Amino acid sequence: MKPHVFIDFDGVLNAFPEEKVLRRGGIGHTDWMKDNDPRKPVYDASNAFALDGNERIEIMRPSDMELMKLRIHYSMELACNISSLVSNGSIDCTWLSTWQPYTDTLNRVLGFRNVGTAEWYDTNLIPNQTHKIDWLESFARNDYMNARHAHPGLPDDELIPYLTPIIWIDDEMVLNWTISIIETATPASCLFIRPDDRIGISRPQYDEMLAWIHDSNRRTGYLLEPLDHGSHIGY
Repeated sequence: MKPHVFIDFDGVLNAFPEEKVLRRGGIGHTDWMKDNDPRKPVYDASNAFALDGNERIEIMRPSDMELMKLRIHYSMELACNISSLVSNGSIDCTWLSTWQPYTDTLNRVLGFRNVGTAEWYDTNLIPNQTHKIDWLESFARNDYMNARHAHPGLPDDELIPYLTPIIWIDDEMVLNWTISIIETATPASCLFIRPDDRIGISRPQYDEMLAWIHDSNRRTGYLLEPLDHGSHIGY
């Protein structure tokens, strides 16, 4: 079965480079950094996609329901790559993001078609991120139970071809304890990706994801960047 990608937006496609990096040219412009600067390989063009997409999106601020505009920085190349994977049938893709009320806008800006939206929280309330885990766990468990019902005599390892492979991409919520929840819910092959929110999905992460998608013998994998580089403010 083809993999189903569940993707966040902030810190995944919408990146949050440091202001100083943006002022000095952004991704690929690292000559001003010292050779031993740990940021240099992060922002190098061989590691990060160029953030050549720059838009302002009008949203309703959850805290007080006031209209505001958020600027997003994204890679048009990466967006095109993901869009192509959906359109050529390599993957299914669903937004699993606090941007749930605005995914139609994101799809238009990014050029996405046939990308669905998980309705995992009440948009009249401030989202609780743990409900995102509940939603994905329910998807994984239901997929497993449906396959188990259709093939009652098979042991779990022989049931894997009938299960939906899951790719979960989230810069904040792909953690050891959340990974354990999903792995407990299903024996399906899963790929857990935690990008560095300063650049979003990196080139090596995308390349490994692409290889995993097309690997008929795929096994559960983990592409996890550290969480110690600060935090961002998105939607």
